[in-house]
Amino acid sequence: MAVWHVRDFTPGDLEAVVRLDSESAGAEQPAVFRLSEIVAALQAQNPSVVVVADGHLVGAAVGRVDGDRAWVLRIALHPAWRNLGLGTALLSALEHRLRDAGARIVAAVLPDEETGATALVNSGFRPHGGLTYFEKVEAVSAQGVALLASLGAVVPEARLWEQLTGMADEKRLIERRLVLPLANPELADAHGVEPPRAVVLFGPPGTGKSTFARAVAGRLGWPFVELFPSRLALEDGLATALSRRFEPPRVR
Repeated sequence: MAVWHVRDFTPGDLEAVVRLDSESAGAEQPAVFRLSEIVAALQAQNPSVVVVADGHLVGAAVGRVDGDRAWVLRIALHPAWRNLGLGTALLSALEHRLRDAGARIVAAVLPDEETGATALVNSGFRPHGGLTYFEKVEAVSAQGVALLASLGAVVPEARLWEQLTGMADEKRLIERRLVLPLANPELADAHGVEPPRAVVLFGPPGTGKSTFARAVAGRLGWPFVELFPSRLALEDGLATALSRRFEPPRVR
């Protein structure tokens, strides 16, 4: 086996680290920190180290400092270089750099059986049982924030759906046909259910159409935008006004 050494990450290592990340995963469950977060931490020059053997990058440990707490975002090792002490060496080197950056607490969150778990135990990290990891993914991309803000969009409270009373049959139908497929797209795909692209609610004023739409948005964590055709028609015509509302925001 070739001689290896640990050194600091350099920008020229980025492509190799990304490639190594896909080769290193040891658990079926996705990593807590996504690859985009790893790349962002590296580009922001957070403390990170790599292992090089025969000129090839075979290991990496990426950190991020948040005040006095630091996170070990990733410990990645090429499969051929596992169980040789590289993970522990990487983690030790990363710890020194994180503490030099002001961290008093160094933490890591890994799926069971993920690469790096043994290195953490060997380095004196203590696993905490009885903890549950909670996550909420924002439905709106950064590119859409400006457009939604210009439309006056808001994200209704999630509890609005549970507070919705009356019309139990209609609510049950919307829950089954609309909410569940959109809230669980992977499960819907596995059962061959195609989520709806559009829904039309019709009825006289005051029957709860807008309330239902707002509650569905809250249930899904989606932004809610209410447009009034009568007001839009007062501009340059309904079609033109609608088109203008959904134009991408201009970058200045």
